[in-house]
Amino acid sequence: MTTTVPDIMTPEQVAEALQVHVGTLERWRFLGQGPKFIKMGKGRRSAIRYRKQDVDDWLLGNMK
Repeated sequence: MTTTVPDIMTPEQVAEALQVHVGTLERWRFLGQGPKFIKMGKGRRSAIRYRKQDVDDWLLGNMK
């Protein structure tokens, strides 16, 4: 069986790619907006990550 790992991005990488502040991504997550994200781990030690495809899909869907 062959498995592939999707491209995973940190909030800092996504913020840079979208040219927004990391705080903007935090607000979008809180409000249920922005690209889909993954919460890895539990509690305060969890890490937020984004799949590149989800960021690309969100960006295409929000272009004017």
